[in-house]
Amino acid sequence: MDEVVTEFKSESQEILARLTALLEDLEEDPGRVNELDGYGQKVDRIMGGAMSLASAMDNDPLLNQIGACAGLCKTVGYRGSQIPEEQGGFAKAVIGLLLDMTEMLQTMVEKVGSEKNFDLSSPLYLTVVDRLKWVSEQFQDGTRSSLKIAGTQGTAKDFGENINDLLKRMGVS
Repeated sequence: MDEVVTEFKSESQEILARLTALLEDLEEDPGRVNELDGYGQKVDRIMGGAMSLASAMDNDPLLNQIGACAGLCKTVGYRGSQIPEEQGGFAKAVIGLLLDMTEMLQTMVEKVGSEKNFDLSSPLYLTVVDRLKWVSEQFQDGTRSSLKIAGTQGTAKDFGENINDLLKRMGVS
């Protein structure tokens, strides 16, 4: 199992480095916010890997937290990819939030194998959670939370419930 954990950690760190570079580029040019769809697809790989490993390792709390955090990143990424051009300020806020959440995810991944959970009680992480809640309230109804599939739409209420469920899985009330 150690080999699988090492591989997960290595692949996740590679993905996170690419995602950080993408977000830094988008920070310079928020008009390309539609590229957050790709961010969502890539961070979904981390979410799936973490959740699979967690279930294979007696519901490892840290891996569950990583899966939940990656799920939040995925959802915000997909929703952020639909921000209209005239809302450039909001796009910048979403990109900044995703940068902070990706950094938090990097810190969590680094701890895999050495710690059992991630302490989210520091003021820095609580600020990220507050920003996440604010961003979730700004998205409009009809903004999808996943890849575009013909005929599917979500509501702001669905998104808020999704965010709250994922925050609970991370250990944040």
